[in-house]
Amino acid sequence: MFTGDVEKVVGIGGKAVHLIEEQHLEKDLFGMGYSPYSLICMYNGGSLGYMGRFKDGADVVEKGFRNACEVNDKFMMGQAQLLHSIVMHVAGDGDNTITHAQEAIKIYEEAEISVGLEVAWFMLGGGYYLRGELDKAIGAGEKSLKLAKELRMPFMISWSYWFLAMTLRAIGDLKRARECAEEALRISQECNGKTCEGISRVLLGCMVEETAPAIIEDAEHQIRHGISILEDCKLKAWSSIGYLHLGEFFANAGRKEEALESLKKAESLYQEMEITPENYWLTRTKDALKKLGLAAGAAQ
Repeated sequence: MFTGDVEKVVGIGGKAVHLIEEQHLEKDLFGMGYSPYSLICMYNGGSLGYMGRFKDGADVVEKGFRNACEVNDKFMMGQAQLLHSIVMHVAGDGDNTITHAQEAIKIYEEAEISVGLEVAWFMLGGGYYLRGELDKAIGAGEKSLKLAKELRMPFMISWSYWFLAMTLRAIGDLKRARECAEEALRISQECNGKTCEGISRVLLGCMVEETAPAIIEDAEHQIRHGISILEDCKLKAWSSIGYLHLGEFFANAGRKEEALESLKKAESLYQEMEITPENYWLTRTKDALKKLGLAAGAAQ
């Protein structure tokens, strides 16, 4: 899952879950000190979410959470809430992203568990971002980055930088946003984190300020490269975000036909997925299409 090869996670994880259930060993810790069954459910569910199967993903994560509660495995209980938050974020559900992230933080802090807190905090920031509470999102993102650096976890550091970059861009601080996105890209490449690398390239490409044709062409290449990485990994939930950003990029560059094509692609992908009623990403896509239509009407 860390490298972005979610299709393999779902294939292997599904088989492992079936074998454990078949032998009725869900409660067995296998001498590991935590519940492997719950952990496999979580990574399996999170991967399904990344592939755009949000309901299936949430259901599998919830199964792992129930099992962790039954064996009183606090670490896995926190991890399950964390993975549920991740699924809700890519599903564009800000309220549930926040709810599950807060629950993960509560479980970790009460059990005095530090590993996982950094992810829970940037997921909390991601939820605030979806709700438009950007100051809170930045605060949570900065706390996440601090914790990730203290734990010396490059994979998590790259994601913390990406979440900060996304939020800083939203408030108009492009200088800091680019710096964070560049760090996210550099670190994700070092630790082979394909998901973060792909979406970091998308974000970096969208943040060009100059409109010279050569610069626009380079930026488009960066975005498309990022999308191709996400598509190669079958990360449907993330590639749809990529097409949304590409459409917005073309719209800002005045290339309306290409903008329409990319936004329609994003809309089509979301309609294929099991989206929540208030999906932030689909709403943003539809808003961009509406603005494009209004601009075209005004031009006529």
